[in-house]
Amino acid sequence: MKKEKKVLTYEQLISLFQEAAEFRKETDRRLAEQSAEYWREAAELKKEAAKQSEEFKKEAAKQSAEYRREAMEFKKEAARQSAEYRKEAAEFKREAAELKKEAAERDKKADERLKKLEETLGGIGNSNGYYAEEFFQNSFSESLEFAGIKFDHIMKNAGFKGKENCEFDIVLVNGNTIAIIEAKYRVSSKFVKELVTKKLEQFRRLFPVYQNHVVYLGIAGMSFDKSVIENAKKHGVAVIRQEGKHVVVDSLPTKVY
Repeated sequence: MKKEKKVLTYEQLISLFQEAAEFRKETDRRLAEQSAEYWREAAELKKEAAKQSEEFKKEAAKQSAEYRREAMEFKKEAARQSAEYRKEAAEFKREAAELKKEAAERDKKADERLKKLEETLGGIGNSNGYYAEEFFQNSFSESLEFAGIKFDHIMKNAGFKGKENCEFDIVLVNGNTIAIIEAKYRVSSKFVKELVTKKLEQFRRLFPVYQNHVVYLGIAGMSFDKSVIENAKKHGVAVIRQEGKHVVVDSLPTKVY
């Protein structure tokens, strides 16, 4: 069975067109209101964003200016301290140079005083040594006797200068005997040992004319270290000392070399 088509009347069509027009008009109005609200909110957001951006820029500029000010203050303080340090360093360097100069002058004066003292002491030592040599040389020149032996003549300060520099203070000689005597102002044990070894060997080598002579040794002095007597006795070296204006020979047992 066919469905019958419904036929609208003219009044019904006009009513539908009016309803559609009203609906469209209402829809356009709502869309316009929504659009206006959207753009209003967008404008507000943009305005707020611009405001916040401007405030941020101002705050950033303020902080930047504060940082630059602090940086300038720090730079100025660093420059001031650096200038102070350079000034102090220059002052310290100057003072150090002055102290070094003063120390050099003190050292120079001390060296000069020490040199004078050494010259003085050396002069005293040499004078004492010359006095001892002269005293014992004169004594043996008069007596020409040593260790109970009579000698024919005396050689004073016999020796050689040059490559091998040596000297023998007193040498007493007769036909078959030699006496070698070293004279010191103060005698230590090392002089005894040196006489027995080095000095005796030098004499035999430098005076071959006396190579067949027997040799006696003696050490003469104004004063003696404590160990000298024992050491001289050990090597058979006579000890000669001063008593007033005379010479005393402690022959001990004198060894024949």
